[in-house]
Amino acid sequence: MKKIEIIGLLQDRKKIIERLQRRGIVEIIDFNEDGFSKLDTRNSISQFEKNMNSAISARNILMKRFPKKKGLFESFKGKEEFEKHEFGKKATRRDEIVKICHEIISNDQKIAECKAANVKTEVLIDNLRPWINLSVPLNFKGTNSTRCFIGSISNEHTAEQIKDMILEIEGVPESIDIDIISSFKEITNIAVLCYAADNKVVYDALRKIGFIEIGERSSLKPIEQIEE
Repeated sequence: MKKIEIIGLLQDRKKIIERLQRRGIVEIIDFNEDGFSKLDTRNSISQFEKNMNSAISARNILMKRFPKKKGLFESFKGKEEFEKHEFGKKATRRDEIVKICHEIISNDQKIAECKAANVKTEVLIDNLRPWINLSVPLNFKGTNSTRCFIGSISNEHTAEQIKDMILEIEGVPESIDIDIISSFKEITNIAVLCYAADNKVVYDALRKIGFIEIGERSSLKPIEQIEE
């Protein structure tokens, strides 16, 4: 193998290297000798690699979202070729193309975030549907003279059955009102209203029969939340 040394102006280095690479007959190696200095191209290489990775990512995104239909003999085709002047034209648009690649990647991320937000919203709506008949906000605590408890107990019950269960506990007044919001085989969603003075005794009785207050604390009615 023969070795050659090419000396030229610094401003022509890019053209010389590109010409050698296109010819494909020279292997470029590191050169170290006193009196010569080597340019530190690490930052440039790093930036080129970042741009290349961005371009590959953007291309993969486009191929995923807009797949190209392949013909029967598509796999037998070689790589697409284009002339040097065409490559030069594309090179002058490098900054514009890199910017577009970043926009594609950014928009793909936004789409993923929106899909995640959609799933989260759909889950919230599904959780609110059993409460759609509730005529007050989910954070409603009552009025100056009353106390309201909104929540669920296990299994399916009627309002009368729940009231009987509560009144079996000593000290619970009969002046309580129970509204069934929705009822299923596994769970019954209720709103319980009592006088403010009976707040503690009624709440303790509810806890004893397995009552769990709803965690959602919106100032909107369930139907308003779903519409929103």
